[in-house]
Amino acid sequence: MENKIIHAEQSEIMLHQETPLTDLAMEYVKASKSKNTLANYRHSMELFQKYMLKEHGLNLKNQNDCLKVDQVMVSNYLSYLTSNARKNDENKKPLKALKASSVLRHLSALRDFFGYVVETTPFPLKNPTVGKKIEDVIEGIQRKLGTAPKQKRAITLDVEEIILNEIEGTSLTDKRDAAMIALGFAGAFRRSELAGIDMDHLTFKDSGIVLYLPKSKTDQKQQGTWKHIAYGKSKNTCPVRLIQQWLIVSKIQEGAIFRRIRKGDHLGDRINPASIARIIKNRAEKAGLDRTQFSGHSMRRGYITHARESGLDMVTIMQHTGHKRFETVKGYVEMIDVEKNSATKGLY
Repeated sequence: MENKIIHAEQSEIMLHQETPLTDLAMEYVKASKSKNTLANYRHSMELFQKYMLKEHGLNLKNQNDCLKVDQVMVSNYLSYLTSNARKNDENKKPLKALKASSVLRHLSALRDFFGYVVETTPFPLKNPTVGKKIEDVIEGIQRKLGTAPKQKRAITLDVEEIILNEIEGTSLTDKRDAAMIALGFAGAFRRSELAGIDMDHLTFKDSGIVLYLPKSKTDQKQQGTWKHIAYGKSKNTCPVRLIQQWLIVSKIQEGAIFRRIRKGDHLGDRINPASIARIIKNRAEKAGLDRTQFSGHSMRRGYITHARESGLDMVTIMQHTGHKRFETVKGYVEMIDVEKNSATKGLY
């Protein structure tokens, strides 16, 4: 059977012969992970392949070489990712050392790959990404580098107003960006979710917009979720009014509501999620804010922050954001509660 290297499209590796999966079964295997996950895994495997070829002369597209990989090699690679020894292949410039969370993502890709290798090998084989050495190295990386992620600044309502008040133009770009930022905040959307919204996902009502989300990061089985976006108090930040204005000037009647805009105010195809992050940074900078403090996640984080500060409970917030794990949202609101319930207030 042809091993897909975590569906990473490196199909040269051939393991022992077995009954192949049908085309339909293979499609389901590919669908077991999101496109973003597959892209990240593919990138991780490409980096690992280059490292193993350079350091050990092992080509992971060859079965025998895959079987030679051991825990020590993987442990050294994980440590290498956190060092300043990595260099860009093209210009040989040093690459930024990875954080503990990024190392764990790379390890997930390797584990997925070697899981296939072990499963399709005709004799007993230990997975080189699982074991005491790997656990100790990961534990050491987390202890030394820390696991707390550096949070980007939240686009709360106050920050949203600052950014949107600076968008005074009437071009398609201005109208699109204002609508996208307002909706992103109100709906606590991820970048991929915003980019994936189509016209037939929107239903305009007297109370606002009822929006259907076919799938999301936490809804990979595509059961779909519904969100209600209410009218805002201010027309400058109201997501419903800004969406209506955008759809009128853009004349979009079907397909993606957020699209690329070419020179001359010509609409392109569906906007790329990565472009949304750049738009957020650019708009923040034009409003006099530090662009490096913002990311595509700032809108989602901003909604959670504002909702919590406004008194909404965790369950209500999670129902709106689509979070499945309490621990994830807890990480967002802990610092809010620390400030809000400060034991030093009024003491001096």
